[in-house]
Amino acid sequence: MSHPSVFSLPLELLEEIADEVHLDTQLSLCRVSKLFHSLTIRSVYRVIFLDSPALVVACCRTLASNRTAALSVRQLAITYTPMEPPRFYYFSSFYALIGKALQNLSQLHELKLMVSDPAYIRTLNRAHFPFLRHFECYLALTDSLILFLNRHPTINYLQIAPTEAFVQTSVVDSSRPPLQVVLPKLQYFIGNSECISALVPDASLRAAFIFWEAAYSTPQDTIRSLEHSSGDTINLVSCRRRGWNLDLIDLISISLPNIYVLIITNLLVVDVRPSEAYLNAVKNMLSRFSMLRNLHLHCIDTWNMNDVKCNMDEDFATVTAWGSACPSLLECILPHSNGMKWIRIHDLWLPDPNSEQGMEWTWDMLCSNGHPQWNRLLVDIEARLRRKAVYARGVEEAISVLRSLTLQSASGDDVHDREENDVVDSGRAVGGGGSDPPRSIVL
Repeated sequence: MSHPSVFSLPLELLEEIADEVHLDTQLSLCRVSKLFHSLTIRSVYRVIFLDSPALVVACCRTLASNRTAALSVRQLAITYTPMEPPRFYYFSSFYALIGKALQNLSQLHELKLMVSDPAYIRTLNRAHFPFLRHFECYLALTDSLILFLNRHPTINYLQIAPTEAFVQTSVVDSSRPPLQVVLPKLQYFIGNSECISALVPDASLRAAFIFWEAAYSTPQDTIRSLEHSSGDTINLVSCRRRGWNLDLIDLISISLPNIYVLIITNLLVVDVRPSEAYLNAVKNMLSRFSMLRNLHLHCIDTWNMNDVKCNMDEDFATVTAWGSACPSLLECILPHSNGMKWIRIHDLWLPDPNSEQGMEWTWDMLCSNGHPQWNRLLVDIEARLRRKAVYARGVEEAISVLRSLTLQSASGDDVHDREENDVVDSGRAVGGGGSDPPRSIVL
């Protein structure tokens, strides 16, 4: 009696098996038969990550000569740190080989050329990817790159040169107006501020991450271009720039008042805690935002000269004032808070429960009965749990303990003893007896 062969399985099932096994096993399966070779080669070459020039050469030779492998590629990432002249030069044949391989990747969806080498633009001169949606590179926005981008109207995610050190240089005709990027499906952009003006008015971005690395840079033209192209569609704006950036926040609050997320990274030479005038100015600007939910303000000490510490009490007062100025605000990170995230629950601001420092501060406030509206929060939690029919014994015990701690700090030692006994008795009643007090449970 003959046993069923593995070749009797449906091809779809064999392909699923080939997708799940380890790369070493896939390479072995490629050598078993023509059938397994055709099944596994698509899995082997579907996602490619190359982190050295040697790997780039070896892989591109295969992609340039093996059409089946080239048609299997969906994602390609090249990322390494090139050696700088005069120590090392790449021959023109190196870029020609990459360009030849790229011309065969007609099914490519995602391309990342994360190499600080302007000569990589040569590899894109003849490349065309009909299904390209995601493109990242460190190349300057030259005419050559714009021509490449305009051949790919399907791109919805674009990342290009992060610094203004790369300037626009024309390679066609300096007498004509500069080219514009025509990407009607573009939704996400990461790059330097000078690139925003090259986006056509109908870009319709949903998120923009913008860098100003040059000293004394002005944000007016960039933010106004963003307003004109994507004022009705953009939800997230992230900016990295030198200084405290009050002018930038002011401009965004006027030009883009309907965004949901604002992230500002301040690059500082002399690092200090924000002044009272700065905090009040930000509060006044926040009142212009109608739908802002997340506000993150970060500071980077360029020279690491100071070690500015977080002050939880001052930060609590600040987020409370900012929350009053901007009723839609739900999450806030303040400058010099070590990334401490404050979260609004109704009108009550609490630090991130995953932070040890935040939990210690909340506990101290609870024990001293110093946190405003704490009792209101407990009542609201209890009501919500009861409505959802998940009011378990442990939650009952936890809320009893929290209320007991609040009362004992407010009423003195006598009340403390009386409330503690009440909590123990309620724990026995719920648990059907026993002598141990309920355990403290973290909500």
